Amino acid sequence: MSTSLGVGTSRYDPRLAPTAASGIDERTPSTAHTTAMSERRFLQITPSPEPLPADRITDQFEQLHRALGDHVVEVCLATDGAELTYVLGTDATAFDSLHRVTSRLFPDSYALTPIDADAEPLETQLNDPTVIAELHGVGERRDDWQTRLRPPSYSDAPEQHDTARVEDAPGLPLTSIAAGLTASDVPAAYQALLEPKPDWSGEAEYRVHRLDHARDTVGQRLVGSILPPTENDDEDRHAPLRSAHRRGDTGSIPGTRIDAILAKSARNCYTVNARLLASGPTADAIVDDLAATFTAVGGAFYDLRPVVHDEAPQELTTAVSQRIMRQPSITRRLGHHMPLVSNRSPAIVADSTTVPHFALLDGATLTETSQRALRALPSERTGLSPPSAEALTQYDHGLEIGKPRRRDGTADQSTVALPPSLQPLHTAWFGKTGSGKSTALTRAITANQKATDGADICILPKGDDMASTLLRTQYAEHGHLENVYYFDCSDTLPALSMFDIRADLDAGIPRTTAVQDVTDHYIELLRAVTGAESFDSAVRSPDVIRYLVKALFDHEYGADAFAHRDLERVVHQFRREGEPPLVSDDDLRGMLVGVTENDPQAFDHIMQGVANRIEKVPLDDRLARVFNHVDGAETPTFDLASVLDEDALVILDTGGLRAKSQQSLALVLLSNLWTALRQRSRRRDETASEGDADLPLVNLYLEEAADLAVSDLLSDLLAQSRSFRLGITLAMQFPGQLREADPEAYSELMNNVSTLVTGNVALDTRLQQRLATDDTPAEEVGTRLRALSRGEWLITLPAPFGEPEPQPFVVESLPLPAGHPEAANAFSDARVAGFQVEHAAAIERTRQQAGLSLADAGTADAAVPESNSSLGVDQPAVQVDSALPTSERLPVEVTYHREAHAIACDSCGARYEPTIGGISRCVGCCGDIDELDREEIPICEVPLTLSEGERNAVEWSHSQLLFLQAVYAAQQRRFDPLAYDLLHDGMDDIQADCGLEEDAVEELLGAGLLRHDGDTPHTLYTVTPAGRRLLKEPHREGDAHGHGAGDVAESSLHTVLVALGARYIEAEYVACEASAAVEARRYFDVPDGEGRYDAVGLDDEGEVVVTLEAERVNGDVYSAVPDDYDKLAAPDPEAAIWVTVSGSAAHEVLHVLNQPAHGPARVTKEYSENSPPSQWRIDEPGFTELQTASMLVRDLDLTTADRPRR
Repeated sequence: MSTSLGVGTSRYDPRLAPTAASGIDERTPSTAHTTAMSERRFLQITPSPEPLPADRITDQFEQLHRALGDHVVEVCLATDGAELTYVLGTDATAFDSLHRVTSRLFPDSYALTPIDADAEPLETQLNDPTVIAELHGVGERRDDWQTRLRPPSYSDAPEQHDTARVEDAPGLPLTSIAAGLTASDVPAAYQALLEPKPDWSGEAEYRVHRLDHARDTVGQRLVGSILPPTENDDEDRHAPLRSAHRRGDTGSIPGTRIDAILAKSARNCYTVNARLLASGPTADAIVDDLAATFTAVGGAFYDLRPVVHDEAPQELTTAVSQRIMRQPSITRRLGHHMPLVSNRSPAIVADSTTVPHFALLDGATLTETSQRALRALPSERTGLSPPSAEALTQYDHGLEIGKPRRRDGTADQSTVALPPSLQPLHTAWFGKTGSGKSTALTRAITANQKATDGADICILPKGDDMASTLLRTQYAEHGHLENVYYFDCSDTLPALSMFDIRADLDAGIPRTTAVQDVTDHYIELLRAVTGAESFDSAVRSPDVIRYLVKALFDHEYGADAFAHRDLERVVHQFRREGEPPLVSDDDLRGMLVGVTENDPQAFDHIMQGVANRIEKVPLDDRLARVFNHVDGAETPTFDLASVLDEDALVILDTGGLRAKSQQSLALVLLSNLWTALRQRSRRRDETASEGDADLPLVNLYLEEAADLAVSDLLSDLLAQSRSFRLGITLAMQFPGQLREADPEAYSELMNNVSTLVTGNVALDTRLQQRLATDDTPAEEVGTRLRALSRGEWLITLPAPFGEPEPQPFVVESLPLPAGHPEAANAFSDARVAGFQVEHAAAIERTRQQAGLSLADAGTADAAVPESNSSLGVDQPAVQVDSALPTSERLPVEVTYHREAHAIACDSCGARYEPTIGGISRCVGCCGDIDELDREEIPICEVPLTLSEGERNAVEWSHSQLLFLQAVYAAQQRRFDPLAYDLLHDGMDDIQADCGLEEDAVEELLGAGLLRHDGDTPHTLYTVTPAGRRLLKEPHREGDAHGHGAGDVAESSLHTVLVALGARYIEAEYVACEASAAVEARRYFDVPDGEGRYDAVGLDDEGEVVVTLEAERVNGDVYSAVPDDYDKLAAPDPEAAIWVTVSGSAAHEVLHVLNQPAHGPARVTKEYSENSPPSQWRIDEPGFTELQTASMLVRDLDLTTADRPRR
């Protein structure tokens, strides 16, 4: 073996007998100078990209030195040829101290995971290690181990005692070790043993004294004994007793041995054994390469040299496997006193500033390959620091949310729950399909029911297993379901009384207030059933409905409770006789009389609007059943007011219903809940003694809440929650659902809901801003949200009044609740049988005591069959290509004769063809054609070309097929504008003309034949490709496709936006003398290029001078919008106009142009989400202005006067 003192590697030759110079003790390990580890435990470390905390590393190694005593720490970095593992280990008795100090050595984002005590980090590598390299400390002189190695570059050691200045300081070798092990395709490892070394300060002071007096070496001492010492005033300037030396002051000379000794902390040193081992054909090269990484660590007087054993001796292999600290043998220590003998030892001495070289791995310096091999946590997955344990003590019971996740990605074992006192501040829970939201919410409801005394009310419209799972968890918790009201609304409805103020009056609520609230709730429900735009389109009809509801509650001529059929009867009687119902209120009587004072045609038109709206209720058999129920002594009653103070669970399972029915029944329950809460609050105010006014907390859970969150009723409940003692949890897939439906409701949710629980949801700038903090800006919040895995939630919690709120942090879902079908402790067969018995009993008890069964005889007198869609059967005597047989819109002087399929004049009996022209001639026959009101003209001819056999072969009714064909004709603009104009008319008019109910439209939507394009600027639908195939409408060239005509697949909404845009170009540019545009064109092919402009303005030479894009924000927005911008900018127009359906869509377009997925930003100017597009001032080549549909309708004044006329 070479003993060269150069930088090269020494290699051990096993054929040579060990000698004193070799430093290898020939004795067995049991008698050698060794220290071995007993039973041990390990801590696996998974780094993140965050750098090591340089300001506290030295202190922590000093603390570890004091905490370990005589225990040894093992550092192991090993690969099996695939994955890389980084662990620290020690004796079981010292493991807690190691864990505690290690948690401060590394950033919080590093994962520290205790692993099994019997785990062997080097199990694979120790099977057959062919090569082992052992690092030796080598000093120029015998005691140069007392000088310091070069500290790492981040070191916080005093600079004046640093033998390596900052610019020359080496990095941590384990970074290179990790890279080399990652590149290895054979098992290899690095092992270091750290043993605290006793304080050797006395030796250091004695050595400094010898150096200061030139008595350090044998030669110096021989010379000193012969020659007398010289007198020098400065000879004691390095005396060890001087306080300046002990403080590390500037008395020492940098670069000298004294400086290197004083720089080393004699009180905080470790004895280090460091080894590298590998097996396989490339082991030799791997070990040589890895060992070289420690070359830069050596100091000016104390170096590190690897000694490589090509065939490792047994005692060295044993030392590695048994974690034995190897010390210099007696012969080696004696040899150090002999001249020309190498001063090397396997026992390296490193102090608290340099021992990190042998122990620490810095995640910030790892290569990407090493990060993957170590399974390092990416920055967006490191989590946010959770609040302190003390801060979370108040969040220990109630609505359970999850376990706080530390920055290192591990979860604390405590549970974060929203306490009952904070639940009236409301909760929003966002999670897309598959995120685990329903399961987490099930556990939360189960735990919260146990923590609160009032009722828990769940409205579940998803139709999945959440309702049955919730029942199972209840059974697991209580052993019974006696406190459960379970309404499966496909079979049993809650026996609620909609038009009933008796309980309000008993609670002391004024009659006027009670009647007004019932009326408002009924109007809101009708708006939901009918559609807001359609309902409000007739201004007078909603008012008349209000008058008549209040008339039926009249204290003298009305009643305190009535059925919906009573309202229907009054409406028909009022319409037929023209006489209002009797009322005692003079003001109400005057308003009703005022309705009758309209001319007969106007009165009939108003009352037709009233009838059309209220008849939506009896057309839905479930709504009819509920609305016609009046609580009585012999009828089932769901007395919600008495249930509120019970520790009961109420489940309204509407999963088996259509969307409109779900929404309507939920609103009925919310209306009754509002009334019951107000009654309870009123009784509390009247009867509670001072200081004893608390009511049991009621909780309302709304799954898929986006459809309900837009209602005024829910907004009122949110606003009154504290006085009502009500907590509301709104669960939905993502907040954008609500933003699209109602931006104001979305804004209210973001501002007024205090607890947010969100999983990985789509990009939502407002949500990111809501969760942003000074430490975590909105953009980083978005990155973290997208990195959340299934079962992980970013949450923000409220705090009691006057206390600071915790910063947002990440939690992971709690284990599946007991009773969950997939839980580890799932039900036994006996428990399953018991649950089934209780389940059946709960269903029957709910039906008998509080339910309305749809199977009962006499279900709602006014109810009609749910659908007329008898499979494969056409309606008799129906004209298949006309809407006249089903439409209720005709001028008053015109009658449709079904048998003859003809239009007839009521005055003279003359008949005309069933077309728009026929209606016009019929009106002009005995009347004035100029008085023809297009609101009274239905669509007539519908180009439905399916044969009777084709119609009978599909599952859709004639009315559904007729409506589908009519929508397609409308979106292709084939109808006479007098009957239907896409720019002015909503498609609910077509629906009414085809005699189609809302449920039947929902069926077409659910089957994917039809798509709802929204309600801006009015209700629009588009026939999908599947619908076109059903109608035998192929893609065609010519009049339905291409330059100047658009595309057969174009949506109705896009057609409207393009038409509005073209009108805008005409009004603002063609009509403007300052503009070069003389003509507006739609669907204009890009000259000499691919693609098409939605609309353009052309100059007198036919050149494009104005470009316009009607942008529907959809899934490919990040690629489509920048491309559209480039297209608009290409001809360098005087104006590049964008048209969107809404302000939120406009903001999304601007966001994409600010931050496109690829390429530079197209628009640099940004506006807040609260800034309306009308106030934007942007002037870019492809963006000079943006108009929304509502802005264009307003500015272009598309009034009735502007509509097509005959």
